[in-house]
Amino acid sequence: KDKQPTLRRSVLASAAGQFDATDVNLQGKGWSLQHSSRNTDATFGSLGAMSEGEMDGHIRSIANMYGPGINNRPEDRGFFLRSAGIDRSLTRFGATPFKGWNLGFDHLKLSGSEGGADVLTLNAKSDKADFYFRQQRMCDQFNELASLMQFERQQLGTISGLDRTDFGMNLNFGKSKSLKVATLDAESPTGGAKRTAIAYRDPKIEVDLNTREVDS
Repeated sequence: KDKQPTLRRSVLASAAGQFDATDVNLQGKGWSLQHSSRNTDATFGSLGAMSEGEMDGHIRSIANMYGPGINNRPEDRGFFLRSAGIDRSLTRFGATPFKGWNLGFDHLKLSGSEGGADVLTLNAKSDKADFYFRQQRMCDQFNELASLMQFERQQLGTISGLDRTDFGMNLNFGKSKSLKVATLDAESPTGGAKRTAIAYRDPKIEVDLNTREVDS
């Protein structure tokens, strides 16, 4: 049964600009759609007018953009106050198209004065299989990277211009047979790196293959 859509929007404004927070949630049988944004004009300098409780609520909403299990800390308030000129938005879609299968899609977008970051995440899970894909593209001119909260920089990295692609696959064939694959391909203005890890297990054999390439 479809649930009633929810829309929450709050605006803090002054003569110099505004902070705009929007959350939209839609949910039906076997699917859900969420859109969340936290946008701050570059000229807006009144974020400090919020109470600590209001700040913490917005910080938790931003943490949720990066996925479950992202913890914020009280010191993040200081970085939140430096959000002028940063727009953050997330679109998240989840579905159960087949019995036993869960699919997820996240699109995270950050924008600054001259550049930003774009992160696409896809996952599919069942009892026997787990697939994961994440692609990050970041502009060299994303000068607001240093103003992001610590949990954001932990997810995105600390180097402007970092492009990164991750892929993971876990397969359970039953009877103690399994295959795991994980790959990483990263490029930045300071160099790149590639990594592959493959592990196969069954009662008769164990195989591990690990490769790594780093620009010198």
